[in-house]
Formats: sequence, C-alpha cells, structure tokens
Amino acid sequence: MGVIPEPFTERLAELFRRVARSNAARFYAVIWLLSALYLFLHDQTQSVEYGLFWLFAIVILGSATVLSTKDAPPDTESAPAARRWLWWQIAALAVFILLTAYSGAVFHALAPADARIPLWSPLMGALENIGGQAFGNDNYLKNPVAYFVLPLIVLLLLRARFVSLGFGRGHRVLRVLLTWCVLPVLVILLQLVGGSLAVGQVLNRFVSNGLQNGFFEEFLFRGALQTRLRKLINAEWALVLQALIFGLWHLGLGYSSTGSNDVIAAAASTIMLQASIGLCFGIIFARSRNLLASSVFHVLVNSMGI
Repeated sequence: MGVIPEPFTERLAELFRRVARSNAARFYAVIWLLSALYLFLHDQTQSVEYGLFWLFAIVILGSATVLSTKDAPPDTESAPAARRWLWWQIAALAVFILLTAYSGAVFHALAPADARIPLWSPLMGALENIGGQAFGNDNYLKNPVAYFVLPLIVLLLLRARFVSLGFGRGHRVLRVLLTWCVLPVLVILLQLVGGSLAVGQVLNRFVSNGLQNGFFEEFLFRGALQTRLRKLINAEWALVLQALIFGLWHLGLGYSSTGSNDVIAAAASTIMLQASIGLCFGIIFARSRNLLASSVFHVLVNSMGI
C-alpha cells in the first residue's frame, strides 16, 4: 500500500487549521448549523441531506482545489477615492440583486404577482415577451440582460475595470474544472445508464441552463460581487458573503421547494443548498481567477436535475 507523501498531509492539515482559524468560516458554519437545526426540527430533512452532500463536496473537492493551485495576490484596495467607487459599485450590485431576487420571488409565488416596480417590471415584461417569441423561452433574453448586460454597463460607468470582473487571465483553469466536473458528470452518466435521463434531455438542459443562468449568474455573483467584496475586505469574507447572498437570492425557490408558508424554512433551505453550491462556485472562481471554470460547473450542476 502506498504512503501519502508527508508534505501533502502537512499541507492538508495546515489548510484545515487555516479554515478553523478563519472568522469568516466560523460565521458561515454557525449560519449553516442554525439553518440545519431549524430545518431538522421542522421536518425538512431533505434540505439538510442536500446540505450535507454539498458540504462533503466542499471539503473534498475544495481541499483538492486549494492544494493544487496558488493563492491569488492580495487585491484589497486602500486608496480612498478608489474605495468610494467600490462602494458605489457594491450599491449598484445590491440594486440589481434585489430586483432580480424580487422577480424570482414573484415567479415562485412568494411575492404578489400583480406587484409592479416602476421601469423594472415593464422592462422585464418586454424582454420576456421578446424572448418567448424569438427563442421559445421567456428567460433566454431577460436573464442575460438582467444578470449581465445591465450590471456590466453600470459597473463600467462606475469605473470598474472590465478585466477585474472575472475576465482576467486564468490560473490552472483546466485543472480546477476537471477537479469539480467529476461530480456532476458522474451523476449525469449514472442517470443516463439507469435510463432516467436521455441524451436529448441532457443536451436540452445544457442549452437551457447555459442561456438562463450559468455564466450570467456567475458574472453577477462571482465576477462582480465577489471581486468587489474582495477589494473592500478580504478573500475569505468575500467568499462567504457572496455565497450567503447567492443562497438568499434564491428565497423564492426555497419557498416553493419546501412546500410550506414558512419563510424562515425557505431561507434555511437556501443556505443548505444554494449557499453551499455558491461556496463551491466561489472557491472555483477564486482559485481559477476567471469565470470560465465556475460557469461550466454551474451549467453542469443545474443540469443534474436533482
């Protein structure tokens, strides 16, 4: 039997110690545990099971990713003028995140269907009509515009550098991509072999998720939000905060998937599932340093259909 090289075990132990010392990691752990406890006490055990599944993925695949890549150089912005512009960028992102989250809440019947937001609701309605007529899906035009085009334009007007929004030169992109894609590819292959999924369905999922979320959500939360937070605070807090925000952004989906009128349970379920997956996306983005790997993984994860 082969022996694991001592340097590897030492690096792994140091990584775990680093995580244990991190205030950001401790904060996330407390939120995760409280969410799991609430769901368990309210008979929402399936959400807890999903959370444990993704926690396992974070520990195994996240560790492999960190140990096989290098830390990105520090990127905290200290110049007062630049920091002011960063705060304006964060404020703009908050507006887009809240608006798109509200649209999701309406779609999943958490918010009233007849509620209208001036300018935003008519614009989204027009994009849905055009997308539905042109592509057969209301979201194929609306989501790219709402998650990518409009935020990008505003951020550039607020002096964000295009290359800093996830479009820079990558680091070990293929290695990171292969590390993480093993999981969703294996799940999809098992579905194909088991007969619960056909090749045509898989291809349709790839196209649908690629046009509706994938890159576009990755830009909004990793390319834009995570990078802005990293410049204002640090990489660890940026990783945790973007994951939690990404999770709660899916509150409408959590509300419909829990099958109850308990908004707290809905929020807790988004911490278990979407925030955990958002942490995976954030790790991939932080270690590969551009949006390619996380976007591909995002499409694959959504295409698993579980």
